[in-house]
Amino acid sequence: KIEEIELDKKFDILISEWMGYGLLFECMLDSVITARDKHLKPDGLVVPNRASMFVSAVSNEKSYEDRFHFWRDVYGFNMSEVIPDLYKEAVVESVDRSHVISDHCGSNILTCQPLKLLNLNFPDRSSFRSAPLQS
Repeated sequence: KIEEIELDKKFDILISEWMGYGLLFECMLDSVITARDKHLKPDGLVVPNRASMFVSAVSNEKSYEDRFHFWRDVYGFNMSEVIPDLYKEAVVESVDRSHVISDHCGSNILTCQPLKLLNLNFPDRSSFRSAPLQS
């Protein structure tokens, strides 16, 4: 782990694939910031250095049916007890534009150079507005 490595010199550039799905799920941003602070020269570069995240609400009844109602009859067994836990999991999937039901909400651009882990701010949930439904 980079948090445990001790090196004798500082470096000019730090290259890492730190972005996870949904930008910050399973990402390595905290490790990259630690490596930057420990091993990068003051004028060094982090690559990639910037990222933006945009979120929209979607409604897809077919996906919902597949994900949730499946558990009501799994080869004849009612396993619906697992359904509440499914709401806690992030879902990553491609969706057709027709399933988007809100305007997108953008976060501030994350820039790795000055970033401290405590500086991560996310949009207020109230900033979503529903988009006109398309028939």
